[in-house]
Amino acid sequence: MVKLMTGLINTMTSENTSNMITEYANKRQEAKDKAKEKKANNTKESITHYQLLAVQCGAEETSVEYFMATQLFADEANRVIFQNISSDEARLTWLKRWCMMKKLY
Repeated sequence: MVKLMTGLINTMTSENTSNMITEYANKRQEAKDKAKEKKANNTKESITHYQLLAVQCGAEETSVEYFMATQLFADEANRVIFQNISSDEARLTWLKRWCMMKKLY
């Protein structure tokens, strides 16, 4: 009887542990998925904001400068640099220099 009870307790403990591990893994994956989705949304909003800044500085949506901006803004460092430029004129000049460097003119 003792062996039977010990076996039953071990089986129950093993199942509970397995369930707990599975539950923990699922919760952890959900948290990772939410963080990834949040980051993607933040990036999308950020790029949209910088596209508007590009238009504001004079890069029309049909222009080569705007196209260059869309390529540059995929990189967060370029978005930060663009934001830190103090005037619209200087921002447009920065985009034009990139266009010249990439031989788009």
